[in-house]
Amino acid sequence: MNGQQQTFKVKKVKANMTGVTTERITELEVAIGLQLPEDVRSMYGISNGYKGPTECQLLYPADAESEILSMNRLKEEPWFPKQFHSLVLVGDDGCGNLIGFDWATGRGVLWNPSDGDSVQQSRGSVTEIWEYVIDWYKTIG
Repeated sequence: MNGQQQTFKVKKVKANMTGVTTERITELEVAIGLQLPEDVRSMYGISNGYKGPTECQLLYPADAESEILSMNRLKEEPWFPKQFHSLVLVGDDGCGNLIGFDWATGRGVLWNPSDGDSVQQSRGSVTEIWEYVIDWYKTIG
C-alpha cells in the first residue's frame, strides 16, 4: 500500500485501510483500563477507525489524542452510571448514541448518556451493533 491510507466502502461504510499495531491496541487498553472485545481488536488490525453512513465514527481512530480515550474518560464523571464502568466505548452512531461493549454482560451496546442506565440496543457483539446502525441508516434513506 506504499504507506498511503486507502479507504473502501462496504455497505456504504468506510474503513481506513491502515491497521493499528498490536502494541498500540495494548496501549489503548491500558489507557482505558479495559480490554477491547475481539471484534474491535480485529477491526483495528485492518483499519484505524470505521466510518458509517453520514461519516459517523462507528469505531474511533486509535490516535494518540483519540476520541476513544476521551470518551472512555467519561466514566470519571459523577453522572456516569456506575453499572456501566465495565463498558468500553468504541464509537458512535452520529446521533448522540455511543457504541460500546459491556464486559459485565458480554454484549455490544448502543447507549445514549441521556438515557441514564438503560441501553437502546444490546447485541451479541460490537459488530452486530455496527450492523444495526448501518441498517437503521438504510431505513431512513
